[in-house]
Amino acid sequence: MIRNQEIIPADSILQEGNASVDYSFVTGESDYISVNKGEKLYAGGKHNGKEITVILTHKPDNSYLTQLWNSNNLSKEDKSITKLADTVSHYFTIIIISITLLTFLFWFFVDASLIWNTVTSVLIIACPCALAMTIPFTLGNAMRFLGRKSIYVKNIQVIENLSKINHVVFDKTGTLTQASEKKIYYTPVKIDESEINIQVKSLVTHSSHPLSVALNKHLKSVPALEIDDFKEIPNKGVEGKVANNEIFIGKYDLSQYSNQAFQGSTVAVVINEELVGFYTLTSTFREGIKSLVQKLLQKEYKISLISGDSEADDIKIKEELGIENRQFNCAPLDKLNFVKAKQKEGDTIVMIGDGLNDAGALMESSVGIAVSDDVNYFVPACDTIMSGEALQDLEKLLLYSKISIRIIWAGFTLSFIYNVIGLSFAVSGALSPIVAAVLMPLSSITIVAFTSLTTRYYFKKLFKI
Repeated sequence: MIRNQEIIPADSILQEGNASVDYSFVTGESDYISVNKGEKLYAGGKHNGKEITVILTHKPDNSYLTQLWNSNNLSKEDKSITKLADTVSHYFTIIIISITLLTFLFWFFVDASLIWNTVTSVLIIACPCALAMTIPFTLGNAMRFLGRKSIYVKNIQVIENLSKINHVVFDKTGTLTQASEKKIYYTPVKIDESEINIQVKSLVTHSSHPLSVALNKHLKSVPALEIDDFKEIPNKGVEGKVANNEIFIGKYDLSQYSNQAFQGSTVAVVINEELVGFYTLTSTFREGIKSLVQKLLQKEYKISLISGDSEADDIKIKEELGIENRQFNCAPLDKLNFVKAKQKEGDTIVMIGDGLNDAGALMESSVGIAVSDDVNYFVPACDTIMSGEALQDLEKLLLYSKISIRIIWAGFTLSFIYNVIGLSFAVSGALSPIVAAVLMPLSSITIVAFTSLTTRYYFKKLFKI
């Protein structure tokens, strides 16, 4: 079963429904492709429309989806770690060639019989392998360990970007709050819930938005009908035709009912352009969120909330979480512009959202983290995918990223110390080529052992594993 905005996990045949597939994630082509029953669907396409049923013809290939996730058009340009390694290697090569030439000239005039041993020893002992291994082994191990906590990082560059973060920006619904734990109340305006629950169930079944998921769970015992013309409008809601009635579920002007003092998100039910009632969904913060926000504030991170929801939870968020900078009723473009504005002010931002309305902000930020409680909801417009349970470890993730960069610098330092000591013996003629050939791989082994053990140690220390 594939709902609106979900990624097709493997090549398959469409069994039920009519699919409208966006293959831009794979091909770069932005036009939707219509697929009819019995026709083939290809892995990596994103379904747009009501829920469809497919029969897989291949096993889901995680490596293929990872390849798509790492496609160039979704990559950020910052490559400072790679540039650092290239710069170090460039100057390292120039310095070693210079030392080799000077060694040759010195022994040519002092004792020509030692030229071969000294020059060869210099070239062997100064191999840059240890330098080259420091970055990939440190950050590669960090990525691998983070995966054990259901934190999946796109590439090693993301870890460096995380180490520079000073501003954390949260979405609310599906990020700070958990859709599956919402308490839901229905307020009739013209029709009771029992008379509309089938229409509501039929529509929300096809949406992966957290509020739709919550309503779908609320009406889990209600059967669903076939719908036509399904459409999901970002930051607005879902609409479609059920039993010849035009149904809209989502945002609506409920100001005349403000005297009821809503304590949560409100979702209106409109049938044939007439408001018939609305649901109030009270938010439940994810486990560990209060503690997380307090830790981030203590570490002097800036924290902002940008949400597409109304201000219904504003007081609750301020009092319970202590987030001062809060903005509500934000469209996807508003979120994107907020991130751009803060980055122009010099902030380095990590944006955390559920991926549905946050794609632009996730892509624009230095690091975009998509929080997902559903393993089938694959979000290409992000740098990291994190399970809902792992969100409480965000502060640890930021700290672990900083430690990983420090480990890289420590590895560089060890490598340089080794090279300085080794070169001093090689230049003086006290080191034979055979001994140099033995010591050279030992330096690489030392760096690999150092980076592997230290990244493992700090991961276990921080994440209590």
